[in-house]
Parts: sequence; C-alpha cells; structure tokens
Amino acid sequence: MKLKSFTVERYRSITKSKKIRLGRVTVLVGPNNEGKSNLLRSLRVMKKRDRSKKEQGEKGQRLAGAMS
Repeated sequence: MKLKSFTVERYRSITKSKKIRLGRVTVLVGPNNEGKSNLLRSLRVMKKRDRSKKEQGEKGQRLAGAMS
C-alpha cells in the first residue's frame, strides 16, 4: 500500500494540520518549533501501530489454522 496523503490532529504540538500530499520526495520546510518533526513522529507511530495490527492478525490466523 502506498501512502498518498495524510493529516494529523491532536498530536503533541499539532492541533490540526492541513492535508499533506506525499510524492516520491516530500520536503517539509518551515521555521523552528513549527511541528515538522512531530509530523514525522506521527507517521512513525502510525506505522508501528499498523505493523502491530498486522502481526496480531497473522498470529490469529496461525492459531485458527492450528485449531482446525
């Protein structure tokens, strides 16, 4: 799956971001302390969460297969 855009709400210093479109290369530009790093952190958190859900789903499928 390819991520094309995202928004962030209520994460660290970000109350609500505009829709951020992603391309092959995306550059975040702005003054210090404006939340650029927090946008990247939010993506990292969601990636970990998504990976964890996939792993739990795979474990559940393996257990169901072992029981049948």
